[in-house]
Amino acid sequence: MIQVFDEKALNILPLPNGFIVAYKKAEDENDDKMVVAYTLVSFEKENSSSVTRSVYQLAKFGSLYKMIEKQLENSFYWKTIFLPNDKLFAFYPDGSAVIFDAEARVIWSGTVLYDNSGAADFALQGNSLWASFPNSDCVAKFNIGTMREELRIGGKSSAFSRPEGLFLEGDKLYVCSEGNGKVWEVNTNNYAVLEHMDFGEPVHQYLKVGGFTLARLDSGVYKL
Repeated sequence: MIQVFDEKALNILPLPNGFIVAYKKAEDENDDKMVVAYTLVSFEKENSSSVTRSVYQLAKFGSLYKMIEKQLENSFYWKTIFLPNDKLFAFYPDGSAVIFDAEARVIWSGTVLYDNSGAADFALQGNSLWASFPNSDCVAKFNIGTMREELRIGGKSSAFSRPEGLFLEGDKLYVCSEGNGKVWEVNTNNYAVLEHMDFGEPVHQYLKVGGFTLARLDSGVYKL
């Protein structure tokens, strides 16, 4: 593994040949607020450079990010998934969720919860969304049209331990377990669960970008 960013990383957003990382730059001594900065890591140029918050929000929300931001409180803490037909699914840690159309208009809003807790991450597969629920040690599949749960995998006695980041590749769903430092591979055809990688420390994100595999751990972001 090669470390491409240090332990201050808070989130990574994939780009065609690299990623943008949001990281904790400092703590504001006056009001205890976290100061966040952003860096673009390019695999093609093999370098990194500071970018503005607007560049990060553009990558997260799309070209109409300014219109979307106005409709979301604490927009930094919202995560997103781009849906077909230029729609956008946005979700907040408390379970709040919104779907925007191609013109940044809200066409659905509600909550996506399991056992009264929100999801840590979502992954799109066809007409369904997979969600991870750290407080329940499970992942669940929801129908996009109705946002109703279709099935659930895991639970308190399962292999998952505080599952967070999700990444889908074909029929394989990769689930990051913060609690045991492992990435699990779920076959979405037969729902078999296999251990994919063991990092030995909490793992929060695992994804493939531009032919490279990335993992965000407690100790930093790594290229595998």
